Amino acid sequence: MTNNKQLVVDTTQRDVTSYLISGTIFSATFAGSMNYTKYKKDEISKYEAIKETAKLGVQGGIGTGCAVSAANSIAKKDYVSALFAIGLGAIGVYATDKLYDKAYDKFTNKKEEKDDESTK
Repeated sequence: MTNNKQLVVDTTQRDVTSYLISGTIFSATFAGSMNYTKYKKDEISKYEAIKETAKLGVQGGIGTGCAVSAANSIAKKDYVSALFAIGLGAIGVYATDKLYDKAYDKFTNKKEEKDDESTK
């Protein structure tokens, strides 16, 4: 008797939300350690380290979630949805980059104004 069982991996049912969260945690952890090292070497400020860590964490989550969504769509042979997921991921990463930079600039300008006022 031969056993003809094959290993089948079902990639159509991966939960995108779980991967989004896992990607965010992994990216933020990696970015945090990298930025902490830069901060300790006085290459970046504390605020820049926090900003970059948060930004890279969100971008990693978006990228991971969209990649899993695209893989699920490809497994279902739904190539239009896969392209949509890839495009959405690219837009999400780009938008996050621009929004974090604007928010950071606004925050640091207000902080600098407060610091200037307190020294007068």
